[in-house]
Amino acid sequence: MKILQGDLTETGANDAVLIYFAGHGITRKTAQGMLGYLLPSDGSVKRNEMHKNISMQQIKSDICPLIQAKHVLIIADACFGGLLLSTRATNSMPSYDFSYLKEITSERVRQIITAGGMDERVLDDGRGGHSVFTGRFIEKLEQMDRYITARQLGEDLKQKVYSDAMDRGHTQRPHVGEIYGVGDFVFIPDIAKKQQAMNEEVNRLQSEIDRLEALKVSARQLESKAQLREIEREQLLKQASLKQAQLKQQASEREARLRDQALAEEQRQLAEAEQRKQQQSYQLAMLTQKAEKLRK
Repeated sequence: MKILQGDLTETGANDAVLIYFAGHGITRKTAQGMLGYLLPSDGSVKRNEMHKNISMQQIKSDICPLIQAKHVLIIADACFGGLLLSTRATNSMPSYDFSYLKEITSERVRQIITAGGMDERVLDDGRGGHSVFTGRFIEKLEQMDRYITARQLGEDLKQKVYSDAMDRGHTQRPHVGEIYGVGDFVFIPDIAKKQQAMNEEVNRLQSEIDRLEALKVSARQLESKAQLREIEREQLLKQASLKQAQLKQQASEREARLRDQALAEEQRQLAEAEQRKQQQSYQLAMLTQKAEKLRK
């Protein structure tokens, strides 16, 4: 609680905060309806010890308002209900226009994505040794080559985690929604890191193709038709993979250029707005000065 109601209160007005919780969650029936709780390491499932837990009402009314950051997203790898959320439709095919990104990030928001609902159990043995939910969460972030909003991420996790659970004869349905606010938390990929990985992949595939070309020459010299056909087949597959990697590389470079252009345009507009403001201030000062002279 020191972090939630102490350290995070020092965040800036334009910051974004991601809170990740992995543990247990429970749902209790109250006079006002169902209410969800996160159980910290010293939490309790006993009804007379609910004060040891963190309720969604507490998150909504006490914790979230104290955090100064514009966007807060809580990722809870726990199953519970009573989230007290508002939800709305999400575009499965988002627009990647920079103006759209500015619009959805201009407003404050508090959001949450949970691993499952009331009376469900979090499945372990997911990707990378994590739970199924966290494994899919990390996978999505590693694979993204453009920005993704919390709502889009939540919808993706709902589908994939539910499908993974069904394959094991289990039911687990992640939940996503707004605690309050109309903005959206946005994950932005590290473009430089993505480009470096793509460059390395292109170089690796080119080296493989060069190696296969050398083997083709050797196979011709040995007059091994079967070996030559196998090498040519493998070479065609590598060339196809290389082409795909080059296209991704070009798309990433184009995306980076567009982002730089959009940021430059935004800075230009801000500079023009500041210049107009100064001109208006100067004109106002001149008019005020003239008015003072006329009054004299």
